Amino acid sequence: MDGIRLGNMPRSFTVTPETAAADSVISLVNQLTIDTLGLFYLS
Repeated sequence: MDGIRLGNMPRSFTVTPETAAADSVISLVNQLTIDTLGLFYLS
């Protein structure tokens, strides 16, 4: 995996603070979703 390619931009431009922040947000949302589902299953 070499990251997300945006159009014909070189790979060196695919990892930016914006995409890194987006990845962090997605990871956080996924973790919260997993935790929430876990609470529902345990209750």
